[in-house]
Parts: sequence; structure tokens; C-alpha cells
Amino acid sequence: MNQTFTTIVFDLGGVIINLNVPRCVANFKRLMGEDNVRNILGIDDEGEGVAAVSAATLQLMHDYEYGNISTDDFLQTLVEHCYPGTTADDVRKAWLSMLDELPQYRLDYIASLRKAGYKTILLSNSNEMHWDPIYEQYHLDRYFDKIFASHHLHMAKPNKEIFEHVAREAQIDAAHTVYVDDLDKNRAAGERYLGWRTCASIEELQMIEILSHFAITNEVETPQPLKIGFINDSFVVRAKQKGERSYFLQRINHHIFQNVEGLQQNISKVTEHIRRKLAAAGETDIERKVLELVPTTDGKLYYRTPMGDYWRVYVLIERATSQERVTHESAYLTGEAFGRFQCQLSDLPFDELCESIPNFHNIEFRLQQLDEALAADVKGRKAACMDIVNAINSRREEMCLAERLFREGKLPKRINHCDTKVNNIMFDEAGKPMCIVDLDTVMPGYVLSDFGDFMRTAANTGAEDDPNLENIHVNLEIFEAYTRGYLKQATFLTDIEKELLPYGCRLLSYMQTVRFFTDYLNGDTYYKIQYPEHNLVRTRAQLRLVEEQEKVAEQMKEIVKRLSC
Repeated sequence: MNQTFTTIVFDLGGVIINLNVPRCVANFKRLMGEDNVRNILGIDDEGEGVAAVSAATLQLMHDYEYGNISTDDFLQTLVEHCYPGTTADDVRKAWLSMLDELPQYRLDYIASLRKAGYKTILLSNSNEMHWDPIYEQYHLDRYFDKIFASHHLHMAKPNKEIFEHVAREAQIDAAHTVYVDDLDKNRAAGERYLGWRTCASIEELQMIEILSHFAITNEVETPQPLKIGFINDSFVVRAKQKGERSYFLQRINHHIFQNVEGLQQNISKVTEHIRRKLAAAGETDIERKVLELVPTTDGKLYYRTPMGDYWRVYVLIERATSQERVTHESAYLTGEAFGRFQCQLSDLPFDELCESIPNFHNIEFRLQQLDEALAADVKGRKAACMDIVNAINSRREEMCLAERLFREGKLPKRINHCDTKVNNIMFDEAGKPMCIVDLDTVMPGYVLSDFGDFMRTAANTGAEDDPNLENIHVNLEIFEAYTRGYLKQATFLTDIEKELLPYGCRLLSYMQTVRFFTDYLNGDTYYKIQYPEHNLVRTRAQLRLVEEQEKVAEQMKEIVKRLSC
């Protein structure tokens, strides 16, 4: 079972402050030569310990780390093995060169843990020459409830006595303690002598601390990062025992999704609604057909860390794959999947959900943003782009049709996915759609937006940022395949919703034209760019797609009409 913890014991060097042993070795080689570095310091060129060292070397390092000899005596002993003319100050500088940067975020994190009620302990094998400048510069007493240094205690890790001393003096509850140390032998000692849970870095500790707040009922491995998506940071958390649940951990980008509570409530309402629908239909293997949020130990849908980050956990869907390439077959299956998804949610009132990104697919809002960018013209780019301005303006009235029809009560809002891509579907072993994922943008909207969002990318023969506009056309085979699958499942659609599906393609391409162009005028502050004119190239590519969609609008209508019968 995933246990909570109340005490964290930190090592210093290699955990809080970075060490640069190779640099230190290089400096000593200049003072005493390579052989003496190995024989006197007991380390090689890479900073690794040398197995066969003299008893005198072991005693020197032992005595200094245990505080049994003074810094002056330690320095003088090393000077005696250096080249003639080497001073104690030379040796001191070389010894101190082992210390590298101390990232402030680590101290900030420790401070946040202490403020949140954790007991923080520092346990370090150190020496006077390294310890004093670190302690004084960074005021370590501000970050720890108790501090233990080997040269003060005359004992050191990994010996049993120092662990027992620390546990006794700090009144540590071993069952609720995590020990952070970069050395395997020290972690093994903490585990063996006191039963402490251990990890090797503050970054690993952060993962353990986060997971401890979720109602995970089995033992799990350390989270491993996944390189997916562009917005949230994602990790897979594997079960230690085969056959038990694994998990999907995500840090929510609260700069984009500013209403995290509303976002998580949206996901919870949608997934629970679908789960009830699947159960009522007698479906099996439901845990693989709808996402399942894991609540925190206090019943919330997310955990906010002491540093202000937001995290959530899903149960990992096993034996599932995703796809990137859209084919005729996958377009049909994707249409079925999103049509089924919308159908399952068609009786869930849209106003029970919030807009996780306000006005996300509201073209009137996007045009207002464009007007503000044109008025400001902060980069002086408008004059050279008047052809784009004119093209956008000539279509304004048509593209605001959906918003007008909604206000007139003719076009309903429903719960949309708002990111209808094939890679947001998990497929089973047979290659069939199984579960819709990436529900962050599930919110109220028009079904034609979801329909058009898929077509904007999948039925485009060119790239979203294609510099060669001749590459951009509408793939009507993909359009028809997706439409066939979608209409087969989306049995809830009204006549006007069906009629406006082709219009939805133009609307979403037009909306993306507006968004890219707005960002270009504003100086490329939202979308990441790879070169200075990237957003302008994107704008022209999306505008060309709108033009191409206009050319085949009647063919699209005929396809929808034929497949609706």
C-alpha cells in the first residue's frame, strides 16, 4: 500500500548541493600528480573511489570526515605530498573546488515541505572545510528541524551507529520516513538498519511525495517520464507486483487550465457518466473503455503541492496503443469513436460543465482578440499582411453563424472533446478504438467544432505549417470515411447539426487562421516558433485550407446528406 510519510532525511552533497569531483581531481593532479591523487586521495580521474588504497589514505580521510583531526593538520598532510612550492591555500582551493552549484529550487522545495508540516532532517558525511561555507552561505538551519554532520558527531554513514543516533535524537518514526541519499551504500544502510524508505534525489522524492497523497492501494515503482503531449508533464507509474494496477501521473499546466477544480470536475462527471452508460449496456472490460481518476487520500480529484503545482492520477489502461497516422480505415474508426463519445454524453446537460479554457472555440472571441492585435500592431507587421486581413474580414459574418444560431435557439450546445485527433484514442490489441483520452478540453460547444477540428488536420493533404501552399488540398476520402463512422454513432444529431458539419470544417480552419495570425501580430507570444515567420507561414497555410474547403463545400454537403440517410 502507498503509505504517507511525515519525516524526510536529506543527504547534503550530491542531493542538495551538486558535487564536481572530476574538477577537484584535475586540480589536485596539477598539485601532486596522478599517482598521488590515486594513492593519497583514494580517487581516480572520474572521481570514483579506488579499491586498493593504503591504510594511511583511509585513515586520513576517515579522521577528517569524523572530525578527529583539524583542517590545518589535514591540509599540511596533503601539502607534504604535493609538488614543491605548493601552499596550504593551494590545497584548500583544490579541495573546495569539489563544491558546485546549489540550485535554489531545492532549498525552496525543502522549505515548502517544512512549511507544510513535514519534519526535515539533514544527515551529511562532511568535513569542516566543505561544511562551514555551505552552512554559512545558505543558512541551512532555516530549512531543517535537525542537522547532523559526521565531523560534529565523530561517526559517519553507512555505519549503523549514526543512523541509530539520528533516529533517536530526532525522534523519527521509521515507518513514515523517507531518506534521500545519492550513494547506494548509504541508502542500503538506511533501509537495513531502520527500515526507511529511500530514494536517490530530490526529484525522485518529489514523485514519492506526490504519489503519497493519492489513494493508491498497491506498491508502485518510481514514476518514469513519458514524452507525450505539449501541455502537461506525464509519467507512468508501474505496479511492483505483476497483475496489479499501474497508474498515469500528470502535472496539470495550471497556467493554461487556470480553473483546475473545474477541469477535474469536468473529467469526473464525464467519465462517471460514460461508466454508468457502459454498465447499463452490459459492457465488459469497462476499466479499459473509460478513464478512471484516482482521488487523493482526502477525497479530492487533484493534489496541490507545497510549491503550488497541481497533479492528478489516472488508472493506467493496459494493453492499449495509440496511433499517429490517419488512414482511410483509422479515419472511419476515429469517427465512430468520437461519435460514440458524443452520443454517450448527449443526455448530460452541457451547463453542468465549465469551460476549462474559456471561449476556446468561440470565433467571436477570437476575432475580438485579432481586432485588438491589429489595433495595437506592436511589431509593425500589419501593413505587409493586408491580404490576410481582407481575407479574414470577408468571411467574418459567415464564420460567426454558429454563435448567432445558438443565441436564436436553433443550434444546441453539447459536451465536446475539443481535441479530436486520432492520437487521443486508445486502441485495443485488435486495433479497435477502446477509450477516448486527453479530456482536459472536454467542455460545452458545438458538435460541428469537434467534427471540423478532426478534418482540419486529418483531411488536410499538407502540413499545418506547410510553406508550399500547392501541397494543401482536402482529402475527401478521409472526410467521407470519418463522416461515415461518425454519423453511424452520432444518432442524436438534429437536422441543423448534420447540415452544418461541412461548415464546421471551414470554421475550425478559419479559427486557427485567426489564432495564428493574432499571435504573429502580437510578436509570437503564444505558439512556439522555429523561425521568425513561422506563425505567418502557419496563417497562410490555414487560410489556404479554408479556401480549399470552400471549393469542395458542395461535395462535402452531398457526402453528409448521402450518409445521413
